Amino acid sequence: MKSFAAPGFSTSLLLSTLLYCPTFVSAQTSFLYKWAFQDTSIQTTIPTCTRLPIVITSFDTTTNSTRGSPPYYMIAFPDGGTPTTTLIGTSEQDASYTVLHPVGTRILLSVVDSDGNPGGTFAPQMVIAGSNEDCVVNPANTFTMVSNVTSELSTCEQLGIGISGGTAPYQISLVAANAPSVTNDTLGAGHNVYTYVNRASPGGQLLAAISDADGRWASGSVLLSTKGSTDTSCPGLLSSSGQGTITPPPSPSSSAGVSGQSSSTGNPGSSASQTSTSPPSSSQTDGIGNDGQNSNQTGGSQLGKNTNVVMGAIVWLLVGAVLPLLSRMHPALQIPEILNEIFDCFCPLSPYDDYANYYNFIAYEPSDKLSLLSAALTCSAFLQPALDHLWWDMDDLTPLFNTIPGFQPSNDTGTLGKIQETIAHETIQRLDTYRKRVHIYEECGKERVETSAYERILQGSDHDTLLPSLRILSITNSIPHLPLLLAHPEQIHTLRISQDQIQSVDAYVATSIKLLSGRVQTLVHLRLETFLTRELLASAFELRGLRSLYLRHADENTSFELDVDTLLDICSMPHLRYIYLDGDIRLIPNEWSSRQNTNCPALEDLQFAPRSRTPFKQVLRFLSSASLPCLKSLALRTECEPDDVQYWNYFFQTLVEKTSPRFEDLDLGDRSDINWQDYDLTLRDVPDLLKLQLTNFTSSGGMFSISSADVRSLISVWPNLRTLTLFTCPPTSFKFQTLVDIAKGLPHLGLLALAEMDMYDLPSADSIPILEDHDLFQLLIDPGESKVKDPKKLARLLDRLFPCLHTFGFMGPKDLEDCNKEVVSLLREMQKIRHNEICGCSKR
Repeated sequence: MKSFAAPGFSTSLLLSTLLYCPTFVSAQTSFLYKWAFQDTSIQTTIPTCTRLPIVITSFDTTTNSTRGSPPYYMIAFPDGGTPTTTLIGTSEQDASYTVLHPVGTRILLSVVDSDGNPGGTFAPQMVIAGSNEDCVVNPANTFTMVSNVTSELSTCEQLGIGISGGTAPYQISLVAANAPSVTNDTLGAGHNVYTYVNRASPGGQLLAAISDADGRWASGSVLLSTKGSTDTSCPGLLSSSGQGTITPPPSPSSSAGVSGQSSSTGNPGSSASQTSTSPPSSSQTDGIGNDGQNSNQTGGSQLGKNTNVVMGAIVWLLVGAVLPLLSRMHPALQIPEILNEIFDCFCPLSPYDDYANYYNFIAYEPSDKLSLLSAALTCSAFLQPALDHLWWDMDDLTPLFNTIPGFQPSNDTGTLGKIQETIAHETIQRLDTYRKRVHIYEECGKERVETSAYERILQGSDHDTLLPSLRILSITNSIPHLPLLLAHPEQIHTLRISQDQIQSVDAYVATSIKLLSGRVQTLVHLRLETFLTRELLASAFELRGLRSLYLRHADENTSFELDVDTLLDICSMPHLRYIYLDGDIRLIPNEWSSRQNTNCPALEDLQFAPRSRTPFKQVLRFLSSASLPCLKSLALRTECEPDDVQYWNYFFQTLVEKTSPRFEDLDLGDRSDINWQDYDLTLRDVPDLLKLQLTNFTSSGGMFSISSADVRSLISVWPNLRTLTLFTCPPTSFKFQTLVDIAKGLPHLGLLALAEMDMYDLPSADSIPILEDHDLFQLLIDPGESKVKDPKKLARLLDRLFPCLHTFGFMGPKDLEDCNKEVVSLLREMQKIRHNEICGCSKR
């Protein structure tokens, strides 16, 4: 599938465009080539049954750098007849065309290549007699169209087209003379009437043709002259499709009526959409006869204001004309499950069910929306899945408002967007369909719309919430419409509010969380990075279905005091598995607390952020009062007082008693001001630490004095360690032999950070074993005061121990950067020699 890039292409424009862009073949590129008859006298007339050579050249005649893709096809649109598609050449050198239409027919001619790239159109030509008329075919056609206007069409006048026969859904093609673009629109399922509001510039010519789902053309195409006002905005008028009948006019100059029910263009049921394409060979106009802009402005969205965007991104090919020759939609593409599989390949919709990843959650942009648009332009079966995927993940709701007639967008003077008039019922129905498609909304300050506009949508809707299918909501600003988004959520399961440097409570956030509390059972992931208050936390506590909770106090000038009993209450929530506390959150005691053994039935992961300072005594109070049968991971950054040092073994003893053998991940650090060297806290002083069955251990605060013998003890007790980080106090200068002991005793270790290690006195290479299957992926070493005497030797030793090592780095002074790069470079060279072994590492 071809992809393309367009200057200035934005998600908002893409969505606004695809709302009106139905079923086209894969994306085309304008300005590649142009065509003309070799006989330059062919202008207003063209002979029948005569081979007419065609010259096809690069559009850039200076460099000849662009070309079409053979073979080439001629699409002939006859006034009052049936359009035809003819193969005109398999290369640029052998192209020719023979007119098959009867003498007296007026036709519009357009060339496309095999990729659907356009070459431009001629002005209408009259077919005259050639050498003979033997080739003329005019078969009977039961598939017909009729219009209520047959001669002149005024600005903003409604052109009604009725369809009989053929296979629905139908497609209308509006072809302008001497213009680079063609408007294409698909009628809704079961619709047989189309009403086009004329926004073409006066003084031009416009042809309307109909094709069906099988690629057949209807007879009765109509060629009209446009006249009237140059103001083509036509406020309040929408092109539409529906069911009904068309009354032909009694005379060519008169108009007749349209009866029946219709739906505005853009109705999801009709997949109605509009787009443009094709550079002309002899025209400087754009849109349907409009200079410099696309004239087809539907649903309040003016598409194609940027010519580069229109020409580069929304390029059109006449599907009904080329489909019989180029492709037919495979029946498998009519199966929704298969379509979803296709789209998931390049625009996956992740359910984000893994709660453990939610504290880092950001609502990601789909991988390639331009490729998605290309797929949407491929065939009719792709349109609805494409719309589903394009609307699935939004960071701006402006495209939603752009579909509303009367919506006045914001401007450079600071005026917010607003809705000027009453929203029609059919517009509300269309809005509901698009609102239901939005599953992820990551607000990031792009839209500038009055709150009243959001309220107007809700007033006319059957839904009580702005986005009824919303699953994931991410907010980075204080937005007045947040309560409207969360008033009556039906499916929301993730809420992320991230506000930096906020110095007081956000009323919109407080109101919204209070609205959710006690009423929403679907919310399972909550991330609050805002000005925390007790009231806000109390509302969060009422969300009994939560599985993960991330709290960060966003004001750096104040601290949020969280008492132990409140933390116990939160941890005891029946489904809560994950808690992350960040920012200046101070754990304080409860003056009259008598809590004992509060059960935390689901809690698996409790983390205090690295920059937090948690008083050691309050940590002990919490652990002593809690029962943690499911706890697997604990991360703490304590703030110890001098009299706390003696209780560290009690801390580990409590962990052993309060947790189960499932507990396997412990990350400890200290941010207090005490000098740990004065206390010489060794592993012998905390024997209960070694009673835990850990697979991940981090001691980053320099609290413990750890010797090489202590490391060997850790290895014997925790043989299945996956990560190990040791910062000792006072800094212990481990010898390289300690690294050898770790490599031999911990074969499954994936990450190792060690401080300090003597890098000056390295052993001989022959004394270091060759370990062919060690899993170590990342190694960080702090050489302390020692110098790295021989980087080449160090690289060789590391390569013998850790054949799968991917990342190596020195922690400490910046003057080691050059040495670090040298070691890494040498390691890479050695690993290239052992390429087969490295491949084995990747498999592990």
